[in-house]
Amino acid sequence: MFSNKTTYDSSTKIWSGPQKKPGPLDKYSSLGQAIFENLTNNPENICQISDTDGISLKNHEILTLSVRIAQRLEIEEGSIIGIMAASSTYQSCVLIAAWFRGIVFHPISNSFDKKTTQHVFGITRPKIVFCDADNYETLMAACNEINLHPKVYTIKGRVEGVGCLNDLMEATGKEGDFRPKQCNQDDIAVIMGSSGTTGLPKGVCISNIALLKMFTPLPNGTVMFACCNVDWITGLIFLLFSSLFCVTRICTEEQFSPEMLRQLIEKYKINAVMMSGSCMSRFIKSGEADLCDCSSLRLFAVGGGNVSHPMYVKMQECIKSGIVLNTYGGTEFGGVTVSANIDKPKSVGQLGAEVKVRIVNDNSNNVGIDEIGEILVSNNTHWNGYYGNPKETTNMIDSEGWFHTGDIGYFDKEGDLYLVDRKKEIMKYRGFHYSAQEIENCILTLDGIAEVCVFGTRVDEFEDLATAAVIRRNGCQITEKDIRDHVAKELSQPMWLHGGVYFVDNIPKTPSGKYQRSKIRDNCLQNKEIQ
Repeated sequence: MFSNKTTYDSSTKIWSGPQKKPGPLDKYSSLGQAIFENLTNNPENICQISDTDGISLKNHEILTLSVRIAQRLEIEEGSIIGIMAASSTYQSCVLIAAWFRGIVFHPISNSFDKKTTQHVFGITRPKIVFCDADNYETLMAACNEINLHPKVYTIKGRVEGVGCLNDLMEATGKEGDFRPKQCNQDDIAVIMGSSGTTGLPKGVCISNIALLKMFTPLPNGTVMFACCNVDWITGLIFLLFSSLFCVTRICTEEQFSPEMLRQLIEKYKINAVMMSGSCMSRFIKSGEADLCDCSSLRLFAVGGGNVSHPMYVKMQECIKSGIVLNTYGGTEFGGVTVSANIDKPKSVGQLGAEVKVRIVNDNSNNVGIDEIGEILVSNNTHWNGYYGNPKETTNMIDSEGWFHTGDIGYFDKEGDLYLVDRKKEIMKYRGFHYSAQEIENCILTLDGIAEVCVFGTRVDEFEDLATAAVIRRNGCQITEKDIRDHVAKELSQPMWLHGGVYFVDNIPKTPSGKYQRSKIRDNCLQNKEIQ
């Protein structure tokens, strides 16, 4: 299942993944049609279970409710639906209804503040927005600032004078007459937010065919859980898995915590989990991974950054009957690599099907094996760009169809890809370039460290001082000197913590769990000035 083999053309210096094998979704060009047929043909499969309210929904129930919503939605073709809601029981029905109608939807995090909501919905200007009652005031304050007046429905809770999803799920009497719209494969299916690690999110357009090509079927009856909502691509993919195949998705409105993850794995005998590297680190560092009965787990997939060797090994020890996968990809260009090779824990693995990669230097020339440069990706799929942003689209993908990922890495002689860091996050000290993640992995080997984020304190345009924001575990008395001495012992002098160590109570992250380094840096340095 994960035996991809990368090939290398020494004349062009291009690496290529294997040819795509035929799959059950190849016959479809429309996501809505594929979902409709699976839900119709497998009516008794349990599609999802909400841990929050305990409600289980079978395929035929999801189908009926989604059809009713699709029939009642009053929206013009070409308009966009926005979603700003927790991962509650009936949220999935809204998304599926939009796909049935061929309507583009734009999910955003229900944790966004007014400024960010204003920015992202200012890009797509949705005609209808589904939110929870708890988010209504933030949504409307943001919309008023940009003169946006969408029709609003609440999914969870009610607001006086505002429509409610329950009203759209009432019987129409015509459910049996409904058929999904036939879309073209390159039509936009969803607009997702870019990661937001280096600034405000952009609207990433993802087509029907780009989503359909992402899936490798899992065994029938697989129970799945993703540690994120549908505004993040992993959460969306797991929702689609349960809609396109005979598997069951667990959803919850609760924010991620190590305790919550352990309880869900044990309660539902979960087989497949996907999360960010920082969430996995928290799961292990908290001690919950050691306490957890992981006997049901067959797949523990990690994305969103390098995984330190100790974390990788420790997680693999916990799930003796399964595998830990290290994955690499992006919202814009999809999955790139996957690795299940514990002997190469620093690698993100071999290329996926139909993926090609170039490594280029600062002069945009291809470089070869063991040479470091920016990772450029081609995936043989049309991309619709950033919504309403042709300038940033051109910056991301060039005229030959190569995505400029902004990630720095290299291939070894066996075709395994290694990530060094983000191009924008590579830091420099006295002419030496260094990676924040390498320092973070070093600090995480210390006992008593719960989380750490390394950022650069800019001295001038040529120099960044490595600086660490650290969360200590309860009762830990580790000092700044302890941490600085450890890094000085293990790493070369340019990576020493010349900018110091800040002990903090929390580290700002994107909704998917990635560190927001610029915000962390600003918070730490601002507190220093106040003190």
